[in-house]
Amino acid sequence: MRQLSLKARITLVTITIITIVIVVVSTVAYHELQESLVRVYDPSLRAVAGTVDEQIAAGVFQSSRDDLQLILNQTPHAEVVDLIVWSEDDHDVRAVDATLAQGAREWISQLRPAKRPNTRKIRMETLEREDHLYRAAWFRRQVGHDTLSFLAITPVNYAQHEMGEYLTMQLILGGCMLLAAGILAGLSVYWTMRPIRLAAARLDGITYRNLGAEYVADIDTPIEIAPFVNSVRAMLVRVAEGAEAQKRFIAEASHELRTPLALAKSTIQAVRLKVRTSEQYQITLDELLADVDRLGRLVGQLLDLARLEQWPPGAIEEEVPLGPTLRSLAQWFEMTGAALKGRIVCDLPDIALAVKGNEVELEGLFRNLIDNAIKHGPAGGEIALRATVDNGNCIVSVHDEGGNIPADQIPRLCDRFYRVDASRSRATGGSGLGLAIARQAALRHGGDLWITSTAAEGTTVFVRLPLINPA
Repeated sequence: MRQLSLKARITLVTITIITIVIVVVSTVAYHELQESLVRVYDPSLRAVAGTVDEQIAAGVFQSSRDDLQLILNQTPHAEVVDLIVWSEDDHDVRAVDATLAQGAREWISQLRPAKRPNTRKIRMETLEREDHLYRAAWFRRQVGHDTLSFLAITPVNYAQHEMGEYLTMQLILGGCMLLAAGILAGLSVYWTMRPIRLAAARLDGITYRNLGAEYVADIDTPIEIAPFVNSVRAMLVRVAEGAEAQKRFIAEASHELRTPLALAKSTIQAVRLKVRTSEQYQITLDELLADVDRLGRLVGQLLDLARLEQWPPGAIEEEVPLGPTLRSLAQWFEMTGAALKGRIVCDLPDIALAVKGNEVELEGLFRNLIDNAIKHGPAGGEIALRATVDNGNCIVSVHDEGGNIPADQIPRLCDRFYRVDASRSRATGGSGLGLAIARQAALRHGGDLWITSTAAEGTTVFVRLPLINPA
C-alpha cells in the first residue's frame, strides 16, 4: 500500500467502499425479491392444507395414495403441486407419485425439526433440489392415534427464471457502477491534486531571485488542501524574509568591514608617498593598530551574534545571580561615567535574583546596555541601573537622560547595523550591533528586550528574564 501513489490509494479505497455497498445492497435486494416471487405460490399450497383438513374432519382420509390424489384434484390451482405425507411413528413416506416418494426423504431432510409447526399451524419453506427452487407448505395433523406430517410442494420455475435475469442485470449494472466509480474517483483525485501539482511546478521554478508567496498566490485550491498551499505560501514568506535579511546583513557587514580596511589602506598609501621620521611612523602604526582593533571588535561582534542566533533558547542550565553581576558592572563603569562627569546609580532589591543562563553572556548583555547609555546619554548625566520582580520574572532597566530618539525609529534600534545617528555612532566607535546582540542574548535566555524613549523622561532599555525561584 505504501508503494502506491496517492491517486491509486484513493481510487482503490473508493472502489472498495462502493463494491462493499453494492454487494450488501444487491444481496439484500436479491433475497427480498426472491421471497416476494416465491410467495406467489403460497395460496395454492395453503389450499392443499385446507383440503386435507376437510378430509380429516369428514373422517374419509386414510393417507392412501388415492386420498392424496383426491386432495390435489379438489384443490384449485394445484396442477403442479405434489403432496408428500409421512408418519412420525413409523416414518412411512407416501406420495401421489411413486417416484416422488422415493426421493421424498431428500425434501424431508431439508426441513428443520427444531422449527416444525404444531398441529394447527402451517409453515412455509423454500427448498432446493438439483439447482432448482421449490416452495413448500409444511403442516402436521392428528389422524386417529397417529401424527402425520404433510409437505405440499411446487416448483417455482417462474421465480427462478426471474431471479436469474435479475442476477444477470445486477452483475452488469454492478460492473458498470464499479467502472464508473473507478473513472470518477480517478478524475476526482486528478482534479483535486491539480493545485498541488501546479504548486510543485511553481516551487521547482523558485530560486533565490524570485522568493515570495506571490509566486503561488494565483493557485485556486479546494478547501481540503487550502491549508497545505497556505502553509507553502507562509513558508515562502518566511524564507523570503530570511533571505532578504541575510542579503541585507551581508551587504551591511561588508560595508562595515570595508570602512576600517579602507582607512588602513589609505593610511599605508599616505605613508608610502614620502619618507617619514620614526615618530611619524610610530603615529601611523598607532593609527593602523586602532583600525585593526576596530575591525577585530566588529568581527568579534559578528561572531557573537551568529553564535547567539544559532543556539536554541533554553539550552543553558547554569544558575546566575543577577545582583552581584549588575553591581560589579556598575562599579566597573563608574570610572567611565566619572570620566564623562556623570555617575551610575545601582538600585537593586535585597532579594536574590537568580536566573538560569550563561554568566558570560548575561554580563555581555548588560555591559552593552550600560556602554550604550554612557555613549549616547548626555555628558554629566545619570545612568540608573534598576531591577524589579514581576510575575515570576526579573525586569532589569538601564536608563539614561538622553531622549532624542524619534518614536518611529525605536522599533528598529535592535536591528543589526542600525544607527539613529550614523556619523555620531562611528565617531564613538559603535557598529550598530550592540543592541542586536543584547536582544538576541535575552531571547536565548527565555526573555525579551524592549526600549522606551521620550524627551522628558529619557531613554530606558528593559530586559525581562525568568527567575529560577519566583517566590
